[in-house]
Amino acid sequence: MRRENFVTIDKVLAVNETWLPRCDHGQFFTSVQMDPSIPHSTVLKNIPDDYNYLFHKTMTSIHYAFTNVSDQFDWYFKADDDTYVIMEHMYEYLATLDPTEPYYLGYTLRPYLKRGYNGGGAGYVMSRAAVKLFLKRSFFNRTICPIDLSEDVGIGRCLENIEIYPHDTRNEKRQQRFNTYRPIDMFQGLIADEWHYYKQIKARAFMDFITADYTPSYKSDGYANVRRSAVSHAFTTIFKGNGKRSRERNCSHSRRIKTTSQTQ
Repeated sequence: MRRENFVTIDKVLAVNETWLPRCDHGQFFTSVQMDPSIPHSTVLKNIPDDYNYLFHKTMTSIHYAFTNVSDQFDWYFKADDDTYVIMEHMYEYLATLDPTEPYYLGYTLRPYLKRGYNGGGAGYVMSRAAVKLFLKRSFFNRTICPIDLSEDVGIGRCLENIEIYPHDTRNEKRQQRFNTYRPIDMFQGLIADEWHYYKQIKARAFMDFITADYTPSYKSDGYANVRRSAVSHAFTTIFKGNGKRSRERNCSHSRRIKTTSQTQ
């Protein structure tokens, strides 16, 4: 077995032993069988295990989560297998929003789409209303929802074309609840301005962006910042290792605050 496969399994175990059980419903969408103790579905088994097929994986996962897992969840959360989420903060934030409205939540990036799109690294949340509209109006329409090599841009375009745009998820201090970059990059202002949808002050980049909580018992890069309003941040800022992103993670919630996430 190649080293990258070991790293991927490490990511799966880390997610399964930390934040995923805090979802009302959570599972991995994957192309291979996994240990029975890990909640998963092999719904992706007929899709090539390649980065260029992430868009197809995500489309399949969203459709499967809504039609085969449950269409009654309030929120559906898609995340990669290198994403870490503080679910308690997610619950608290989503409680302020109405799932019957078409919300599309995450860390908004600027390039490629005029109204922006939510970066895949931090994961993104779609309300039940947004998923319904997406599946009804975009999913089977390649004019409205063309295939894209970039999963997050592609999903953003499919939603934009049915007038669902990224919602501003920053807190009252304009700090990001979702984070798609490493803390060191944000702290040192290493991310080009052209990627930010909302104007950033580089001297305050750490304060403006790194609003992520983390579990101190896990190894971090040393730059992780603890913020009460944090919802999610890149999993690699807490757990070391780089590997092939081949899993989709699904986390869904059956209470009023319901979420679905998928790992890739």
